[in-house]
Amino acid sequence: MKKESLKKIAFAALMVIPFAAVVSSSLAWIIEYKRVDFDDADGKTAAAYFARGNGTKEDPYVLNAPIHLYNLAWLQYLGVFNNKVNADNSNQYYFSVESDLDMNNYSLPPIGTTKYPFIGNFNGNNKTITNLTVSNIISSDTSAKEISKKPLAVGDTLNDVNIIGLFGVVGDLNNVVGTYDSSVNEVKNLGIENIDVHARTSNTLIGMAAGYVNGTIDNIKIIGNNRLDTSTVSTNPIATLSNNLSDYSLVGYCTDKYKSFINVSNTSFNAKRVDVSTSDFKGEGNVSGWGGSIAMENIFYRISATLNKSSNYSATDTTTTVRRIYGVESGSTTATSFTYDMKEYETSSTLDDNTKGFDGSYTFSKYSSSSTSTSFMYLYGQKEAVNKTVYDDISRVSVQTTGYYISNTAGTAYLSVIKNQSGTVSFRIVNNTSSATLWTLSSTNGTDYVSTIIDGTTYYLGYSGTTATLTTTRTSLTVNNNSIYYSVWRTYYYLNITSNGVSFTNSRSAPSNTSSFKNGSTSYYYVFNSSTTEITSVKSSTKGTYLPLNVEKDYESTTDTSYNIEATENNTGYIIGGSRYMHPDESSTSGPYRAGDVRVSQYEMSYLSSSLNANSYSSSRLEVVTINSNKEFVRISDDYNKSNTSVSRTLSNKYPNKYPSSGTDTNSLNLKKYDDSRKSLDAILSGSSYVYGLHFMNYGVSKDYLMTAKKVRINGNQYYNYEFPESSIDFNLKEKGYINFFAGTYFTGNDSFFTLYDITRDDNEKIEQIREISRVYSDGEENHSYVYEYADGLSPKYSEAYITLEDGVHGSTISPASDTLPNNYVEVFDMSYISKTPTNCFLENTMYYFEVPVNDGEYAMGSKDGSTGSYLIYLDISANAQRITSTTIVDRYTNFVEKYDFPFGIAIVNSVSDTIGNDSVVAIAIRSGFKDILTISRETDVVKATTINELDNVEATYINNDVKLVDKNDASLEAVASSSDTYVTRRVTYIDFNTKTEQTATRVIKEDYLNGSLVAGSRVESFTHTATNDDEKYDYVERDSYMNPITDIGDSDSFICFKYYYSASGQYSVEFDFVKVVDNENLGNIITMTSDQFYSVNGYEFVLTIDEDTKVTIVKLDTGYSLKINNTEATADQVIEILANNQFISAIIFRYESTFYNFIFYLSATLLLIRTVNNMNFVFISPNFPDTYYLFCKALKENGANVLGITETPTDYLPYELKVNLTDHYKVDSLHNFDQKCDAIRYFINKYGPIDYIESNNEYWLDDDARLREIFNVTTGPNPELIKTFNRKSLMKEGYKRANVKTARYLLVSTIDKAKDFINVVGYPVVVKPDHGVGASKTYKISDAAGLVTFFEHYDGSPYIMEEYLEGELLSFDGVCDSNGNVVYPTHHAFPTPIMDIVTGLKEVEYYTVRDIPDDLMKQGQAVLKAFGAKSRFYHLEFFRLTKDKPGLANKGELVGLEVNMRAPGGCIIDMINYAYDIDVFTIWADMLIYNKCFYDVNRKYLVGYVSRRNNTDYLHSMKEVYEKYGDKIMANMNIPPIFSDAMGDNVLLFRTKSKNEIFEIISFILKHRSESNWFDKYTNL
Repeated sequence: MKKESLKKIAFAALMVIPFAAVVSSSLAWIIEYKRVDFDDADGKTAAAYFARGNGTKEDPYVLNAPIHLYNLAWLQYLGVFNNKVNADNSNQYYFSVESDLDMNNYSLPPIGTTKYPFIGNFNGNNKTITNLTVSNIISSDTSAKEISKKPLAVGDTLNDVNIIGLFGVVGDLNNVVGTYDSSVNEVKNLGIENIDVHARTSNTLIGMAAGYVNGTIDNIKIIGNNRLDTSTVSTNPIATLSNNLSDYSLVGYCTDKYKSFINVSNTSFNAKRVDVSTSDFKGEGNVSGWGGSIAMENIFYRISATLNKSSNYSATDTTTTVRRIYGVESGSTTATSFTYDMKEYETSSTLDDNTKGFDGSYTFSKYSSSSTSTSFMYLYGQKEAVNKTVYDDISRVSVQTTGYYISNTAGTAYLSVIKNQSGTVSFRIVNNTSSATLWTLSSTNGTDYVSTIIDGTTYYLGYSGTTATLTTTRTSLTVNNNSIYYSVWRTYYYLNITSNGVSFTNSRSAPSNTSSFKNGSTSYYYVFNSSTTEITSVKSSTKGTYLPLNVEKDYESTTDTSYNIEATENNTGYIIGGSRYMHPDESSTSGPYRAGDVRVSQYEMSYLSSSLNANSYSSSRLEVVTINSNKEFVRISDDYNKSNTSVSRTLSNKYPNKYPSSGTDTNSLNLKKYDDSRKSLDAILSGSSYVYGLHFMNYGVSKDYLMTAKKVRINGNQYYNYEFPESSIDFNLKEKGYINFFAGTYFTGNDSFFTLYDITRDDNEKIEQIREISRVYSDGEENHSYVYEYADGLSPKYSEAYITLEDGVHGSTISPASDTLPNNYVEVFDMSYISKTPTNCFLENTMYYFEVPVNDGEYAMGSKDGSTGSYLIYLDISANAQRITSTTIVDRYTNFVEKYDFPFGIAIVNSVSDTIGNDSVVAIAIRSGFKDILTISRETDVVKATTINELDNVEATYINNDVKLVDKNDASLEAVASSSDTYVTRRVTYIDFNTKTEQTATRVIKEDYLNGSLVAGSRVESFTHTATNDDEKYDYVERDSYMNPITDIGDSDSFICFKYYYSASGQYSVEFDFVKVVDNENLGNIITMTSDQFYSVNGYEFVLTIDEDTKVTIVKLDTGYSLKINNTEATADQVIEILANNQFISAIIFRYESTFYNFIFYLSATLLLIRTVNNMNFVFISPNFPDTYYLFCKALKENGANVLGITETPTDYLPYELKVNLTDHYKVDSLHNFDQKCDAIRYFINKYGPIDYIESNNEYWLDDDARLREIFNVTTGPNPELIKTFNRKSLMKEGYKRANVKTARYLLVSTIDKAKDFINVVGYPVVVKPDHGVGASKTYKISDAAGLVTFFEHYDGSPYIMEEYLEGELLSFDGVCDSNGNVVYPTHHAFPTPIMDIVTGLKEVEYYTVRDIPDDLMKQGQAVLKAFGAKSRFYHLEFFRLTKDKPGLANKGELVGLEVNMRAPGGCIIDMINYAYDIDVFTIWADMLIYNKCFYDVNRKYLVGYVSRRNNTDYLHSMKEVYEKYGDKIMANMNIPPIFSDAMGDNVLLFRTKSKNEIFEIISFILKHRSESNWFDKYTNL
């Protein structure tokens, strides 16, 4: 090797170490150790017992021979390292193993005892200690392999050595040490092979690597056959530490701080549909059942819309009067008595069509013939238009032929007398003398009489008070001054004749001129016979009105076109019109407007102004009136109006008392249905300007007035020519209940609400009896019927009392119908208060409410004669509930968690080169009473645990699922958890579908159980509704108990079972969300409805989220189930590896599909809490170097993060652009001072809370970054174990192997002989470089044997790696990856001149971006990132593309992995990326950390070149010429500090262009030497 090259090797430190002196002193120990006395040894003189070193971190004691371990064990036993301080004045010493140590024939005490624990730092440097025996007794019997050789300072027995392993006590025990730095106390990077540990004391704690651990154990590998021997003595546990002789076998006992806790989750999921049912909901619907009002508004729309499309009906009643004298007709007159002018509607259907024609019949009219409004509609009955002939039979009688006509003074009304065929004589007033009676005016003895003769009998005009009489007895009167009168006590009564009759009228003075007397004569006159004969013939007939209560789909407005008003199969009744009422304002010939006995109307809300104290509706202002138990009218206090202070004075004066609708208050009204009905009423009235209703006019329901409907549907049956009582609502109740209603008094004529009639039919469905109910009685028994008292006076007076069964079935009779009220029955309702309300009880424009208890059966509701009903606004007659279909689905998530623990950093492996992790861990507990030898070994993935006898008192306490533990017979062993818990989440989901509104209400109730007990506060109820209108959100089923169905599910219903591991450090939570999804294959809504309107379930989607690496074993996945893991299809019995990301969580998705289940849930087992962006705390170490790194800080701060900097520079001296982009800054004396960096982190945590990121983006500090993350529990970056895989080039090779990427063969440098063996395989030249190094520094090319010797002459023993030399072009794969390891953007650079050549030969530097990334580079680059677990990081990967074949490795043109760097690329590559993409890499990096997303368009626009010139070089073109030619393409020109110039050049130019050829042209132009003529040729073939 040339001397020039040697100048580049920094071997000075090694050259000053006296190798010969160290070796000779150690050999003296080995030979003469019996005579060595340790009495004078202390920590400072201990160097004599090791290869070299002074025990400090910088210069540890080096162990490279068995005697050094011997010395360490005994010096530690004697307390040398506990009682003294080292060269750094610390009581903690550093030890470093330099070579493998074969301890065959050595028996040593453990390193560290209860008296003198090991608190130092022991670094095995991946070397192996083999064939060691550790014992805690001294014996002269060398065959027993106990301790037989010891220093002179040690007596014949050992003290304080009942805790045993290679290391006995690591870390303080029982506070015997005092103050020390626990972060220094480590045993690490060591292989232990074929160790034999003997416990020979009555109490012991035993382990292979250590007995007691209260310090860091890291990367300790147990290899080969290893034994724990307690066979020669009965030993017991050390009860103060453990109940076992060994908790883990690998170590005996471990404090929690240094243990790993693993939970094994055995998860199952169960679900099934347990119930479907229907129920009826309070509202306006179309199914039979209590709980809903007749849909008044819909009926109004139905009638109004039907009226507008109906046909006109017009006909007249005519009457012909025929006079007959002794049977002989003598003239006639004809007159029209009534004109019919109305509307009619009836669908055309034949009676034998069973599918249509059940929408009823309508005969109705509007308010008047000129009205266009349908706000008031009048329902008419069946009425015939007729021709009527009336025969009047007249007889001749003898009369007085002379006398006086007596008339009123006007002569328009004459007093006459008639005599009918029965001989009765009576007055008659006529308007002319032709048929008037002649009277005699006579006076006898001063007394006047007025008389007339009829058929020979004299009749005298008389009086009875003011009534005029005709008698055969004389009655005295005074006839004077054209007046006839009499007087009583100075009061005069005169004869008063009018066209309406005759009477005597009183007067204070004697009357005069009150009558007229005129002489006249006649022979006879005719008298009308009272027994007229009528003969009637029918001209035509109205169809009448009967419309069903329940229709398939009623009108939602008058313009609705999607209606279907056919009666439903379960229709329970009809509204029937009547024809008796005629409004008195209508003349006899004007037509039946405002006629009809039933009215359906739309009134403005102002007609309830007394109850509302306003003209518009407000739920809180509405006052409702009812009667209390004392039959007093009172107002109802409810949830809406209980705080109402705006009450109409008129209303409060009329009804001053207000009582609660229900409750225990003594004044409670105990209304059964009010609260629910009030809620439904509010839904009806809210937002409306109108109130709709129905009322009956003043004609009662009677069997005398029936109508016949052509065809009807009632309770599932069809009837033809079916009788109904007119002027009523005829309805059928299936069960006992309460008719309840709200009604309004809209005009002064309202004096009632309705009368209730009990209807019975014969076997032919003909109405047999209609009886008015006057009172209702009850005995208080729920299953006993009510008893009615009837108002008709007929017998029986009271109805039957009977047992009520389900579905309206009558049980046995309690008391038959009779005239006597049954025992124990008392009045519960007086119908008189609604059928004919007592005088002065009503107030106009007021809302009333009543509940009428009724039995099942048929009823008619109407008026009674003389009573006019109020408008019924809300009426529940068990006819118009909304049908709710309910589906109940239960499910249960069971998580049986077995909890295991084992020590950190130690595992059983196959070889020292294996990487350890939890997947290598087996823990075996040795229970009390074990007297045997336990041997543990491993071969591939099988760990074998054997004893001489059976495995009594030996039990596995943890077995990772990647290894198998067997006994000496190869029978599998199972681990027993240290504890276990069963977590159960039980959930019941009720899905209520309203078949009328088509809205769905979903109630989910969830409860969590731990080990069978309900977790306090865990019950959660959620309620969602698809309705956007609050008025519709009442349509769901209220249930007494919501969780009972949860018991109906069992383990046999499980359809998904799986198992996975997770650490106990995470916060584990389970959440269920009931969702609907549509998948990409048009699966549609997973929750679907069957044809019978019940929900069915045919799919579950199951999602598990975990934030750490684990494996999921699918234990059960039944046929028909679909399981996806990150969109990759999985199958049963499959093991899926989850690579966690640190911020955004991976997911496992399970979907089950069958014909039975059909909805989706999410189970979220979230172990990571992600704070909002504004709370992100980012610690940036050394953000001022290089100086462009302030741009990272700027991007983070602009995204809302707290940027917390740690530097060696005082705040005031930081560059301005950095200082303004730091949230806070902490200065340390040196960035090499790890403790001060820890202090800085603690300061930031105290001030800002937990830290999210710790980064330097600098390869030099990556190890420290990782250690800080581990100490402060920051999970968003590589931990120390992971950082080694890309900071140690030897471990990096293993990563390439995982990625299936070829890499140069290598050797970890140790001896020249091994190096020669390696070179014999790969050939010269070879490259040597630090196993852990930054960039290309300290990298050397060895081309021959001489160079090899020179290297080893200067080799200092530090970790170096030797690689085969590769000839090829250096390529880089650079960029940023997100939290899933996906490349956010890729870029690619080519380096024509190898960096090593640049550094060692001080050549110019040139490289450039490549526009199109080759497929093999993209594929292998991504594979490497995955293999190294790169997440949320910059990356800079280097590859060689071989320019010649390398036998045994790769062929020309193939890629070979060179280095992995998980940090920002060095040099000016970041600037080049920014110029190539026209982006800001710093912002992309910040966005990736915070949002896990890149917001830039990352299509490359330019190619960017980098060229650097060297000082003192004669270039052909001056810099001025360069700028003149390419100045528009140059992006940057910078001088490089000397510290970087070897690798980067002295002066750097960055330029960009869109042409690859121009890249080469510019490089050639800038770098061409004056002495060279063909520089450009170097690039023509690139």
